[in-house]
Amino acid sequence: MDTNRTNMEVFFTDLTTIFNDMYVKTLADAVWAQIAMQIPSTTATETHGWLNDIPGLREWIGPRVANGVESKKLTVTNKKFEGTIEMKREDIEDDKLGLYRTIQAPGLGMEAAIYPEELILGALLYGTTSKWVDDTEFFSDARTIGSSGTIDNYGTTALSAATFNTAYKTMAGWKSNQGKPLHVRPRYLLHGPAQRTKAFEICQDDFAARTADASTIVQGGNPNKGKVIPIETPYLVDGITLPTVGGATASYDAEDYWFLLGEKAALRGMCWQLRMGPEVQTSRTDNNSDYVFENDCYQFGVRMRGAAFLTMPQLIHGNFVA
Repeated sequence: MDTNRTNMEVFFTDLTTIFNDMYVKTLADAVWAQIAMQIPSTTATETHGWLNDIPGLREWIGPRVANGVESKKLTVTNKKFEGTIEMKREDIEDDKLGLYRTIQAPGLGMEAAIYPEELILGALLYGTTSKWVDDTEFFSDARTIGSSGTIDNYGTTALSAATFNTAYKTMAGWKSNQGKPLHVRPRYLLHGPAQRTKAFEICQDDFAARTADASTIVQGGNPNKGKVIPIETPYLVDGITLPTVGGATASYDAEDYWFLLGEKAALRGMCWQLRMGPEVQTSRTDNNSDYVFENDCYQFGVRMRGAAFLTMPQLIHGNFVA
């Protein structure tokens, strides 16, 4: 293909369309979009004034009782992310375009759609170390918020019907400052590939238990069927390395970890704060540019800004199984 300006503009417009199509298609089924909420961001750093309790109603006797925002704030700074494809000029001249149209551009679109999952799971697994607004680790067995009692959202027990029932009962039983049910609804069971069969047995199987080879039913109906939706993520595996804070990473043996995820109205325990993106960039495509002159290559890239963080400990019960 002649690499004149007109042809290159058409080629990169084609790549942009392919990228966008795959991004939209992948985003529709992305794990993070099912288990986390997304909020917009309009500045470099967002300050979230979470309530120390999610207020309910009361009979109006005397003056109003105001439920103020907790004085401690959760500050989340957006980060910048990029992905870049470099293309040799001779590949374009020799019409070797299939690699970029069928693999590179759609692959980058898919990665842009699923990348927030990596960041969200990084925040989730780092929750045993990172501090929440009360200077206690997000996952803790010793947190008290107001007069609601202990919010114990940390466990180390392997996934089973019994431990699932315990986590479900714990989450559904949390109370507000007024001693009323907090109405956190357990919605999802997040697990890795190694826990797929166990998660199915707990959440979807018609029967409560089977023999080891699954050939014989040994108990009656499954009372947990349909209570929550099992969600599998490839990031809960052994030897996984995920981002933490300040550009650092941490490694985990997370094959047996599992999380019960709850909701309170539209609020979820994990959040993707979106500032910008993804924005396709094709600035290094002119044959007369210094970059193309020096390197005999073109570049096609994407830029995105945002941040992943955990919202309220009442909305996630984590089990970090050794």
